[in-house]
Amino acid sequence: MLQSEGDFTVLTLNIWFDLKLRDARTRALLEVIRSTEPSVCCFQEVVPEVAEQLRKALPSWHCSDESPDNETVQPYGVMAFVRPGIEVEFQFHPLPTGMSRRLLLVKVPNLIIGTVHLESLGNPRMREEQLKNCASILAPFSDAMLVGDFNFDSERNFKPPHEPLENAAVGLLQDFVDLWPALRPGEAGKTFDSMLNPYIGDYEQMRYDRVMVKLGAWRPTQIQLVGNEPLEHLVTLSPLEADWSILSHSLVLRLWHHVTRRTHEGRRMKRALVARAAASQATRLALAVLLQWARLAAESRKRAQRRDFANCQLRLQRHGVLSFAVRAWARVVEREVFANWARACDRTLAVAASAS
Repeated sequence: MLQSEGDFTVLTLNIWFDLKLRDARTRALLEVIRSTEPSVCCFQEVVPEVAEQLRKALPSWHCSDESPDNETVQPYGVMAFVRPGIEVEFQFHPLPTGMSRRLLLVKVPNLIIGTVHLESLGNPRMREEQLKNCASILAPFSDAMLVGDFNFDSERNFKPPHEPLENAAVGLLQDFVDLWPALRPGEAGKTFDSMLNPYIGDYEQMRYDRVMVKLGAWRPTQIQLVGNEPLEHLVTLSPLEADWSILSHSLVLRLWHHVTRRTHEGRRMKRALVARAAASQATRLALAVLLQWARLAAESRKRAQRRDFANCQLRLQRHGVLSFAVRAWARVVEREVFANWARACDRTLAVAASAS
């Protein structure tokens, strides 16, 4: 949050272009907007369908794309909304890209806000070129921000080696300050966290999203993470999903002991993570916890033993487990080799079947 004469708040969020629970996530996004009351919203990975939903839900807000076919977010892109009563001008600037990336400028009185989604995955050179372009475009302004998904972490690279650190590229933004460590030193501020978002799948904790500021007349006073809460109140579970939600906790508790018993890190983190999974009442988090630590704790990868995990997957399918759970177990089949998991799974499923 930036403060001058009164509060001025900027919300930035990669809202994920995937179809999974898209309507529920859009409703959750609108709840975040209503609860945080931002002055400006900067979104990345906006698809045309979600753009239409947001415009209908925020009819009086200024939007960076008022076209009937949502041309600026085809197939997906960045979008901004500005609260009614604030004068604004929007400008799009092309960037070097293989993924249709652009810089969107939100010009409000005495402040320029740029939002960007830098190139994804293993493209550090392209991200560097994009940052150079952003720096050049923002250089003439004395009060400016650059917010969005930078697609690199502040402490490690996307792929080894982790030296030199790609985060050094933020130095291209001369006179800009990374606001999270400036206002919350010592706090991780991970914005891409598989411990909170099980749809990520693999274990990954990164601070991909940034708020970079170059401010003269404005004074930043606060920064915080929002939108980390589960969506249970917005998602209606089928009876099968509800049953599996309970069953998954039993699976985690039974199978995880074998995964973590020989690993120091597993023993250290096991109690806290089991408690989190047990309290969540959400299948996806429980499965994600299991998969993350199974991946870290795997002791061998003998090809012959994969048959046991294939059998485990088939047992789950026969008991009508949801497709996302089967896919999760398929990843275990590919990566992990603990032969007694299938027997533990059978015992747990048998207990659940007898209880019903």
